[in-house]
Amino acid sequence: MASMEPRQLVTLSTTGVCLSMAFAQVLASKGDASGLIFGSVTREKKSLVTDIGSKLELVASIDMQVFDVCNFFDGHGNVNGHAISRACERQKQRLIGWFSFRSNAPLRPSSREMYVQRQIESSPEIKVLLPEGTQPVFGLLSTSYTKNASTHSLDYRFLFKENSRSTMKSLELVIKNVQTDSQEEYGSFSACSKMDVPSLSSLQQSIQLPPPTVNQIENYAEAAQAHINSLVEKLDGLRNEVLNESREVERLQAQYAGIER
Repeated sequence: MASMEPRQLVTLSTTGVCLSMAFAQVLASKGDASGLIFGSVTREKKSLVTDIGSKLELVASIDMQVFDVCNFFDGHGNVNGHAISRACERQKQRLIGWFSFRSNAPLRPSSREMYVQRQIESSPEIKVLLPEGTQPVFGLLSTSYTKNASTHSLDYRFLFKENSRSTMKSLELVIKNVQTDSQEEYGSFSACSKMDVPSLSSLQQSIQLPPPTVNQIENYAEAAQAHINSLVEKLDGLRNEVLNESREVERLQAQYAGIER
């Protein structure tokens, strides 16, 4: 009987700068894009407390440090191992996975992306490039926006297998510097104002209506856009009328010149 692979807990992290740079690269490509993720993996045993007591668990901490946009598979999803090896030579960090970007698309892997993932997991040529005992991370990046394009979002999802026999699951991404800065910011926050009470009272009295909601703003933007479109149509109609009048004037001038002769 084949031995079961050990289970390990996994944490995934990156910095806000690294993630924003990844989106900047894929958005600059002006289309679907893919690439490789480089970083580091550290493992340590931690004591976890459960209902039946405490036990030691192996925890793998994956830190994503570089998102490198590059082409390493063709339109059918066939992976080029030599292209991955060349990309690894350009980086100081270890290969820890790959990512795919599709604009305005759901954060669900396509059949081709799953085919690419299976090749990366099983190829001996690629396995030696990954940290020992670690399955490759698969990242999905996308964008979305509201109906009138007033709000744009950058969306992401990262999938991972605990071992080669398990299924892919979503991993929560920890943005390290944002988490730390937020704690420090709120820790030093003081809910005090230098404005005196009479000034606050007069300000409160001057405000008659509550601030608009997001839906109200979007409805206003849609109405404004519709009004602008109607104005453009009217301007086009006036321009055509002016052109017709100009042609009529030219015709009458030519007719008058013929009568004078």
